[in-house]
Amino acid sequence: MSLGKRRLLISVQELRDEVKNIVELQLWIQLFNLGRRFNMFAFKIYCITMTIFFASIGVYRIHYSLFDAIMYLGISFQLTTAYVTIFDKAFAAPANIQKFKRKILITAKLMCFRDAPLICRRIRAIPNIGFLVGDFNKLERASSPNFIIFVVLNTVRVLISLKH
Repeated sequence: MSLGKRRLLISVQELRDEVKNIVELQLWIQLFNLGRRFNMFAFKIYCITMTIFFASIGVYRIHYSLFDAIMYLGISFQLTTAYVTIFDKAFAAPANIQKFKRKILITAKLMCFRDAPLICRRIRAIPNIGFLVGDFNKLERASSPNFIIFVVLNTVRVLISLKH
């Protein structure tokens, strides 16, 4: 069911089915967090370390071999793109779930007067869960800009320390 379509009548059963879908999706995110949060953390550390390494080597090699410099900077760019793409998509899922929960609440209040309190209570009981990165960090919208700033600052630090 798509609540974005302008339908005049939505059955109570359809709304209940959508609530079940959201609960199931939240459970899948929790399961993913249990099994893959450390993999996400390792991927984050890998991207940070390798991006700084390849960007530093690429800038350092510009004076010696332009081909090598372009290759290393290209690898650094690809790692940055992979990080930003994966982590931005991971952040978008909980935000879309929240948006869908709001649509269900509004639809329940407008269309299902008798069952609206029950549906609203079930929707509000669903926790807001995001994707975890390790034990202590949750993905946030600022993850990608912070990553780029961190990589640029540390690349500059490495280049300054390599300056003879």
